[in-house]
Amino acid sequence: MLVSYDFVKGGAVLETLRVDYDGAQLRGGWSPSCLNWDDGLRAAEALVDTSPPDGLSIDLAGDPRDAAAIASEWFQAHIERWNRRP
Repeated sequence: MLVSYDFVKGGAVLETLRVDYDGAQLRGGWSPSCLNWDDGLRAAEALVDTSPPDGLSIDLAGDPRDAAAIASEWFQAHIERWNRRP
């Protein structure tokens, strides 16, 4: 599953945050092309930087609700930080 969030200003997508989950791994970071060519590709294939501080890289098998909760918190933290930018 791939979930993304577009950061839009003035009607233009400036950046896209994405997270992938395959039932065992949760990987997230900034899309290198606002999903223009990397939609449907796994984060590694799309060259998404999943390292800290902005990235997310967790091996997480089990209840997908746990993955959803982690991804939701990760998205929310990035959205809040983005909204505080000048």
